[in-house]
Amino acid sequence: TDSQHAPQIIYDPILFDENGEAIIKDVSVNKVFITPRTQENSLIRYTLSMPSQVTIKFYNFETDVLVRTLTNNAARNAGINQESFNGKNDATTNLTKGVYYFIIEALTNTNQRGLYNPLHIPAPVQSINARLGPEHINPYLAETAQLTYDLQVPSWVTARIGRAGRATADRLLVNNQPRPSTNNIEIWDGRNDQGEIVPDAVYKSTIVATCLPVNAIVINEDPINLIEFVRATPYAMYPLYGETTTIDYKLLQPAKVTIEILNTNGTVLRTLLNNEQFSAGINNLIFNGKTDKQAVISTEGNYTIRVTADINGQKQIKEGYLKIFP
Repeated sequence: TDSQHAPQIIYDPILFDENGEAIIKDVSVNKVFITPRTQENSLIRYTLSMPSQVTIKFYNFETDVLVRTLTNNAARNAGINQESFNGKNDATTNLTKGVYYFIIEALTNTNQRGLYNPLHIPAPVQSINARLGPEHINPYLAETAQLTYDLQVPSWVTARIGRAGRATADRLLVNNQPRPSTNNIEIWDGRNDQGEIVPDAVYKSTIVATCLPVNAIVINEDPINLIEFVRATPYAMYPLYGETTTIDYKLLQPAKVTIEILNTNGTVLRTLLNNEQFSAGINNLIFNGKTDKQAVISTEGNYTIRVTADINGQKQIKEGYLKIFP
C-alpha cells in the first residue's frame, strides 16, 4: 500500500547490538585459494561483540547453491573466533574447482541477530609488476614464455597476448579465471588461438582483472605434473615425399604414455602409442606422416601431437604441433 513514509533500506552487511557495536566484525580469511586434495584448509576469523550461536554457510558463487554448512548454531564466545574450512561439501566430498562465498549468521543470547554477507561490487583491479619473458623464444623447439604478475587483490583475470600496435590479440591465455594477489604465472607457447606458431614480431600482454568477493574462497585444482615438453623435429614435413619427423617428449616421472596425431577438427588420425610404460626423461619416436590405415596424410595444415601420461589414473595431457605440407 502507499505510505507517506519512505522505507529504510540498509545495505550494511553487519548488524549492531544495543551499544551500537557490530555483532560480527573483523572478518578475515588467511588463505583464499585452497586445494582440498592436498588437505589444505582455510581459516575464517571473526570477532563477536557478544556470546552468540553462529552459523556459517558456503555457496557456489555462480549458482548461489548452498554447498556446505560449516557450523550450525554453534555456541561461540564474545571476542575472536575462528573456523577451519577444508574445501569439502556436506557429503565430505571435495568441492569442484571454482569460486565459493560464505556468510556468517549470529544469534546472541538476547535474541539480537548479526549477519556478515557483504554486497559484492565487481570493480576493476590493477595488475602489478607484469612481465612477459624471456625476450626471445623459439616455439619450434617447444620454448615458452612466462607472463608473471601480481594483483592489488585476488581477482578474476583475463590475459591476452598480441602483436605490438595491433588492436586484436593473437592468443587468449586466461579467460576470466580466479587468481591470487601474488606470484601469478601464465605460460605462452608462442602460438595463436588456432594452434599456429605466430610470426616473428614483438608481442605484448594485456591483463584485465575484476575483484573477487571479499568473502570468497577459491577451490583450486591440483594438476599432476608429468610432462615437461612435447616437440617435433623438424616441425614441418612433406609425407608424400617420404619425410619423417622425430617426436620428443620429456617425462618427469615414469608413466604410461599414449601419443595421438589429430587433425584440425580434433579427429585422431594416428595412435602412435597406446598406454605403454616409459621411464622418466626424454623419450622419442618417429612419425612417418601416415594414418592408422597407413594412408599418407596429404592435407596441408597444423596437426596436433597429443601426449597423455598416466600414473595410476592421474593423467596429464600436453600437446605439441606439426605442420604438414602436401
